[in-house]
Amino acid sequence: MSLTALVLSAGRSRRMGIPKARMLLDGTPLLSHILAQAAQVADQLLVVVGSDTDPALTTRAEAVLALAPWSGRLRTAVIVGCPTGQPIDSIRAGLTAIEQGNHLLLWPVDHPFADAPLLKALLRTHANMPDCIVEPRYRGKGGHPVLVGKSIVAELSTHVADMGAREVIRRIPKRIVAIDCLDPRLVAELNTPAQAAALGITAPQQHG
Repeated sequence: MSLTALVLSAGRSRRMGIPKARMLLDGTPLLSHILAQAAQVADQLLVVVGSDTDPALTTRAEAVLALAPWSGRLRTAVIVGCPTGQPIDSIRAGLTAIEQGNHLLLWPVDHPFADAPLLKALLRTHANMPDCIVEPRYRGKGGHPVLVGKSIVAELSTHVADMGAREVIRRIPKRIVAIDCLDPRLVAELNTPAQAAALGITAPQQHG
C-alpha cells in the first residue's frame, strides 16, 4: 500500500500568536515532530503552508524535508496554500501533489501526539478494509491523523467536501473504522497558549 502523509500547516494561528508548526513538543517543532513520525509509515510527505502566515515557514518546511534522515528516501514537497481559507482548501492544495493511487494520511499540525505504534495500527486496520476511513478515537470523539482510502480520496476534490473533509468522513458512517485510544491528547484542542501549556507544548524562545 502506498501512502501519502499530508500535513496541514497553513492556518494563521491568530489565537496562538505564532504559527503552530513552530511550537515545541519536547523541544522539537511540531512540524518536525509530525514529519518524523509520518516518515516511518509514508511513501510521500507533503506539507501545506500559508503564503503569508510566516514569511520563513516555507523555507523552514523545505529545510526540514531536505535535511531530515528520510531525505532522498521519500518523495517530498511543500505546497503553498491559502491562510485565509478553510482546512478543505489546504487539503485540496495538497491533493494537487499527491501520487496517483496513494492512500492519504490527513494530519493537521495542531494534532501532534500520534506515534509510530498508532500509525501502524491505523495501517493494519486499513489493510483489511482498504475502502474505509480509519480514525483514532478517544471516548467516542474522533481524533487525528485520519487515514483515507484511495477510493475515497477523490471525494475530497468534489462538491461533497465543500463544507469540509468531515462531510466526506461522516457521509457514509459504515465506511468509518475507529481505533479506540487511551490518550486524550489525540482529540485535544490546540488553539491558545493556555491549551498549549496544558498539553506540554511551548513557544520557541525569541532571540535578539
